Amino acid sequence: MDFNFTTIDGVLSIARDWSLILLAGLALLLTVGTSYHALVYKRDSRAALGWFGVILLSPVIGALFYLFFGINRIERKGVRLNLQRTKIGEKELLDPTELPFGELQWLEVIKKDYSGFWEIGEKLELAKGYLPIQMRPLFTGDEAYPEMLKAIHNAKTQIYLQSYIFLKDPVGLEFIDELERAKNRGVEVKVLLDDVGSGPSFLGVFREFRKRGIPIASFLPIFQINRSRFSNLRNHRKLLIVDGRVAFTGGLNIAQVYWPSRSQGEFIPDLHFKIQGPLVQDLERVFISDWEFSTDELLATSKSETAIEWNLEKREEIDGVARVIPDGPGELIERIKWSFISAIQSAKKSIRIQTPYFLPESGIVAALCAASLRGIRVEILIPERSDHPYLSWATMGSLSDLLQYGCHLYLIPRPFEHTKIFIMDEVWMSFGSSNWDQRSLRLNFELNVEIFSEKGVPEIIEYFEKKKKESIPYTLEKYWGRNSLEKLRDGFFRIFSPYF
Repeated sequence: MDFNFTTIDGVLSIARDWSLILLAGLALLLTVGTSYHALVYKRDSRAALGWFGVILLSPVIGALFYLFFGINRIERKGVRLNLQRTKIGEKELLDPTELPFGELQWLEVIKKDYSGFWEIGEKLELAKGYLPIQMRPLFTGDEAYPEMLKAIHNAKTQIYLQSYIFLKDPVGLEFIDELERAKNRGVEVKVLLDDVGSGPSFLGVFREFRKRGIPIASFLPIFQINRSRFSNLRNHRKLLIVDGRVAFTGGLNIAQVYWPSRSQGEFIPDLHFKIQGPLVQDLERVFISDWEFSTDELLATSKSETAIEWNLEKREEIDGVARVIPDGPGELIERIKWSFISAIQSAKKSIRIQTPYFLPESGIVAALCAASLRGIRVEILIPERSDHPYLSWATMGSLSDLLQYGCHLYLIPRPFEHTKIFIMDEVWMSFGSSNWDQRSLRLNFELNVEIFSEKGVPEIIEYFEKKKKESIPYTLEKYWGRNSLEKLRDGFFRIFSPYF
């Protein structure tokens, strides 16, 4: 039998042609589809333009890169969890001025003077009102870690621990030892970590917890495909909740470098807070929601005092009233960002900000400049050198408007400061895990607490003023006095700041 090779070659040629046409069509469809998504759904115009350029310049590779790293796949589930969070132990709306606060009658004046800001939480769908709080600042790991370990040691029913960084170093192992002892005496222990934060050591930490029999989960693990985890979305929250009655939160991770007296070499100063009162249950709800998201296991809320019972029994211990602000890419509104903007606009005397990373979007910069122009003293403390040099360069390239319109900037010399506080006038403060950059305010899962306090805020102002005295004023003259290469470098990294 004779084969007609000419016919076969013709068929193969046609098949190749159609394959090329099909591949070209798929590439075109992928390019058009991802370009449309970037232009329509990216809220930040610079991010939309950046992704659009990447996709057009490299149609297939750029489009695939956008599919993997540019789309917020968790937003829909995040919204569902946000709605679910309100079902976990719902409580009635509480008006602090109607509760028996003893010596806190000044709150009636505060509520009147800051009426607009007081109400914004309901519109941002925060906690349903302010709750009484007992708050103690813990300066560096020297104060915070012993208190946290003591609370774990004395735990009777449950321990919930959440951290961005948890290293398997002597301090991390000390926490693991204490958690193991608590588990062995019958305490319910749950640990939730972000596997990006701990870097290469995460697998070793994870294995250590598993070896000790301590329940641990990672939030959106990188290699867990069914949860669409990508390293651009991180859980930056720091929480320790013991027995539903005491909580610790702030900016402190768990590693030896945060414990000055035990660190080997340079350490990282940070500020954490010990919290007691009904607000602890709101913090507990955040952990429960994150744990359910990561494991599909819904934990029960603890039974602790109601706000009214706590006021009646412990009115002498109340330091103020506070509310919890959880935020992240799955939330309905950028809550922390709008809380910051509202506080800036509500300030009557002063604004004090200390943060390790300061790369806010233009709206926050405009609000700070406007506050300065209307006579508010705006003071911002940032590290002279960041732990990531490119962040320092981007920051230096972004300060012209703030300096030009009268804001006061100070550079904190080494060691690198990780403290995150925002003080408005002498009565209100926000603290927690959030930095003043677009990663924290748009991409990360963050947790802040905002508080009106007659006693607590002045103590933190004293700490802020001490740090300011140790810092170097950064003026407009110094800004323009950089050499040409520094200006070029800083300007180059500034344009990429939305992607850090």
